[in-house]
Order: sequence, then C-alpha cells, then structure tokens
Amino acid sequence: MTCHYKFDPESHARFASASGDRNPIHTDAIASRRTQAGAPIVHGIHSLLWMLDCICRNGIDLSRATTLRAKFLQPIYVGEEFSLEVGSYTQSHVRARILCGMDEAVTVSVGANDSRPESQFDLQGGDNCIDIPEAPLQLEFEKMLGFEGALRFGPRVDEMEDMFPFAAASLGLGRLCALASHSTLVGMIIPGLHSMFIGLDLALDRPADRRADSIRFRVVSVLGRFRSVRIAVAGAGVWGTLETISRIPPSKQASMRRITQLVRADEFRNADALVIGGSRGLGELAAKIIAAGGANVTITYATGENDAILVAEEIRNAGGKCEIEHYDVHLPAAEQLSKLGAVPSHLYYFATPRIFRRKKGLLDKQRLTEFDLYYSSAFVELVQHLATSRPRGIRAFYPSTTFINERPEGLTEYAMSKAAAEVLCSDIPRYLRNVSIVSRRLPRLPTDQTSSVVQGLTLDPVDVILPIVREIQI
Repeated sequence: MTCHYKFDPESHARFASASGDRNPIHTDAIASRRTQAGAPIVHGIHSLLWMLDCICRNGIDLSRATTLRAKFLQPIYVGEEFSLEVGSYTQSHVRARILCGMDEAVTVSVGANDSRPESQFDLQGGDNCIDIPEAPLQLEFEKMLGFEGALRFGPRVDEMEDMFPFAAASLGLGRLCALASHSTLVGMIIPGLHSMFIGLDLALDRPADRRADSIRFRVVSVLGRFRSVRIAVAGAGVWGTLETISRIPPSKQASMRRITQLVRADEFRNADALVIGGSRGLGELAAKIIAAGGANVTITYATGENDAILVAEEIRNAGGKCEIEHYDVHLPAAEQLSKLGAVPSHLYYFATPRIFRRKKGLLDKQRLTEFDLYYSSAFVELVQHLATSRPRGIRAFYPSTTFINERPEGLTEYAMSKAAAEVLCSDIPRYLRNVSIVSRRLPRLPTDQTSSVVQGLTLDPVDVILPIVREIQI
C-alpha cells in the first residue's frame, strides 16, 4: 500500500494546538531558520499518528499490538509532499515508512508478541505533576540526567480523536493522547527548546485507561558527545523510552564588547558600508567589525526584522552607527535603496537562501536557479546600481566557499552556483571600471546554517572575517 500526502499549515497548526507542543522549530518561521532545519518542520509524533491512522483506515487492525517502535530520521517540512509505504504486514506485525524524495524520513514498526522495551525504570513516584508551559524550557544539558515528573495531557487532546479517528478506535484514545503528550514532553519540557525527537520504543500491553490525564517521565541517560537524552515514560497504557537530542543552540556571533577590543575606533572612518544580509551570521559579524572601526553601516534583512533591530541596537549601544533597511533580492535594487542617506562606498554581500536542503535527484534545476538568482543575478544588479550611483567607485566583498573544492554530499547546486559567481566577480571589474571586488572561499564557520548535533567547527569567525574587512576597507 502506497499513498501520497502533505501536511498543510492548517493541520500542522491544529496538532501544535491540540498537543501543546509549540516549540518554535515547528511554529515560528523566523526562529526555525536559526536551526539546521532552516524552516518549520512537522512534529515527529504528528507524522507517526498520521501513519497509524492511515494504516488502520486501510483495514489493518492494531488493537492487539503490544509494541510500537519508530525512528524520525529526517525532518518533514510543512507543505512538503511525501509518500507512505506500508511493507509486508501480517496479523501480528506491520512495518511502514515515509519517503520524502529519496530520503527515508520516518519508519514505524507495530507488532504483537515482539520483544518488549526495557521495563526496569521505576516511574511510580511521578508526583511532581506539571502543566505545559507557555514557552519551552531551557534546562542546562548537564542538569538533565535524573530530571523527572509527570506531565498533564494538553488542554485540547480531545481533538486527537477527530484528527486520528481510526488510530483512536484501534489503539485507544488514552494511548493516542499519551503519544501526543510525548511530543509535548520532548518539545516543551525536556530537552525543551533545543530538542530533537529521534525515536521511541514503547510497549502497549497495559490497559489503556481512558481516565488517565498525564504521563510520568524520567531522564535515564545522557551522552555528552552526541547530546543524546533518553527518557523513560509511562502512562495511559503506554510505557518505554524516548530517544531525543538536545541540539546545539543557534550560533551567536562575537559581541561588540569583544570586537571593540580588536578594532581601532577610527580604523574604518569616513566609510559608508552596506551589508546585505547583516541581521545574522557572518553578515552580522562583518557589520559589527565595520561599525566598531567608525564606519557608517547599513544592514539589511529579508525576513528577520527583529534580528536586525537587535544587531543595530548592540552596535549603537557600543557607540557605533547603524541603520536598517529591508532588502529582497527578488526586487529591483534601485527602488529598495532609494532611502539610503549616502551611496555606499563599500558593499558586503551575504544574501543567501537556505543551503542545506533535501534533494530529489542528482541535479535539482529549480534549486540551481534559485541559487543563481541569489549569488549572481541579484548581486550583479546591485553592483551595477551602486557603480552608477557612485562614480568615484565602490569596493565589494563577495563570500565564496571551500565547498567548491570539498563538495559535501547534497550540495552540488550550491557549489556550482558559487563557482559561477566567482567567474562573474572576476569579470565585473572589466566592465565596471570603478568597481573592485574581493572574493574569498570561506571555510565552514559556526553559523545558523552550519549548526549540527556534534560540535566540530573550531575556527573562530572573527579570525576569518576581520582580516577580510581590513583588506576591503583600505
């Protein structure tokens, strides 16, 4: 059995409300872009419950199931099309998976008389009953081991029966609510804000008490290297373990306090710098360095206005000068920059779409077109506008990437587009005599887009960007 589906924004929002799992990685487009996912993703438990409901809707009886195992291998994005495949099944066992393009995103195994998960965890003492908080908790990783309590079901779990009627009828509404509350436990309590749900191993062989209104839990193990957090759970006819990860928080760039210790206050005086994409990441860092040296700085943002405001405030509080403008590479440059007080003498171009994304084949033409727009077409239009507006000339920095040489898997289009942009940068001064462009292949540095579970990036972005700014600002 195979079927195709996608989680639309309405059903996605309904599950977040009904379960109480309002973690920003699911519900906030701005906050989620600072995670490695880069955009809102579907709750893992939502995809699991949908799978179970689809299986039951097609006549497969799960009422005798005693075990439920699932792995959440890849994120599913809101609005992304995927396929559900149900493999061989018998009266005692069913296996299914969700495929997103070529990637296996979710796998589930439901069985009867299978080996059960570990049961040695004593969760009888879960007297510390807590309600779902308004915002996800942020417990320090070192303090997670042994954290325990009981979590009340969400305020609208009655909607679970409406959303997943076939699974509720087969597994029991109590168990369904317990599974939904596992999502809330992981996303809102522990690991909380920076959580990632990667799997579960549950037994279903206890009576599903319809009166149950909470699940008990305890963190039974943590592993620092991979930041894994294993949680024992029990309640409403379900018991076993949840496998989760406490993600590395979004990268923060160096503070103005640190940068002002490295840059002379008059080092870049009398310069007007425009930093496209200066609201976060390396663009934010470049803007801080330039402003610390006394230059007038304008940073732009595409969607994160609040991020840009915070960067500008930090710069101003340190005595620097910084203005904010909205800038969209899809729109004409001249119209968007008409409000600038002075034509920039220096340009730093950090505009970029989300880089790390799922691929559907060897070459994704749509993605290549998008990258080319950001990295070539929009850049050359902007440079031409500035060169025309400032006959005395401009100096520009264009960040390329060592991925052109290293070629990480799945980044073919990104490497191709950046390589083509390097050719463009070398040719622009031949046609625009008053333009000087410096392009450097930057190594992988700690930013929002390069965050990962395992901390492996040791280069300090300041050590890389500061010498480049000094070269450009001469």
